[in-house]
Amino acid sequence: GKPFVYGHLGKVPVFGLPGNPVSSAIIFLKLVKPALELLSGQGPQRAV
Repeated sequence: GKPFVYGHLGKVPVFGLPGNPVSSAIIFLKLVKPALELLSGQGPQRAV
C-alpha cells in the first residue's frame, strides 16, 4: 500500500497523501473526497 494519514490539528481535519501523483489522485478520490463530503454534511455523492 501507499502511505496515507488522517488526523486532527485542534478541530481541523488533516489528510496526508502519498508523494506519487497517481497514488495521491486515487487516495483523494476514494478516501479524502468522501470524508470531506461527510464532514461537511453533504453525504457521499452517487454516480448517475
